[in-house]
This record gives sequence, structure tokens and C-alpha cells, in this order.
Amino acid sequence: MAQAFYNLTVAQTRRVSPSMHLVTLEGDDLLGFPPDQDGGYFKLILEPGADGKKALMRTYTIRRQRERAIDILFALH
Repeated sequence: MAQAFYNLTVAQTRRVSPSMHLVTLEGDDLLGFPPDQDGGYFKLILEPGADGKKALMRTYTIRRQRERAIDILFALH
């Protein structure tokens, strides 16, 4: 499967426990995102690669998907 990139914005954040933070990402680009991806995963680019360095990416699980938004949980260390 070919890679797809989605330009998303942080719409909301909320602490759900002392060690977990819920982040909602939204954007019209999600209209082209495959449906029914609750529990699926995606790679989030935290810092683009530059000057021969690789991009800083992490894999996250989609907790909830809506038409123009997805929720992900971040573990706090």
C-alpha cells in the first residue's frame, strides 16, 4: 500500500488519567482516510527530516475515528 500523508491540526487535548493524555487531531484531509480504523495504527511525524537526517516518527493507535477527526492516547512518562 502506498503511503498517504494527512495534514491535521490538534483540536483538543485532555488528561484522562495521571499517565494518559487524549489528543484529538482533525482536518478535512481525513475525508480521504480509510473508514473503520478504530484500533488501527498510523505514523505521526513529530519532526520532519532535514539535512540528511531521518524524520522523527512514532506509531500510535487510533482510539476513535470520526469523519474529520481521530483520537489518540499518549502515555506520559
